[in-house]
Amino acid sequence: MERIVRGYNKVVYGNYLAESIGLNKIRERCPRFNQWIASLADVQDL
Repeated sequence: MERIVRGYNKVVYGNYLAESIGLNKIRERCPRFNQWIASLADVQDL
């Protein structure tokens, strides 16, 4: 994004984009992120 959008800052705009896209869509498209979220859920179950 930083290469495509002038002035893009992940810290500033990332949560707005994530909110508009939705967690389920992000998890579908990003296996590493999905795996990380699943591992957090596993820790919570302990």
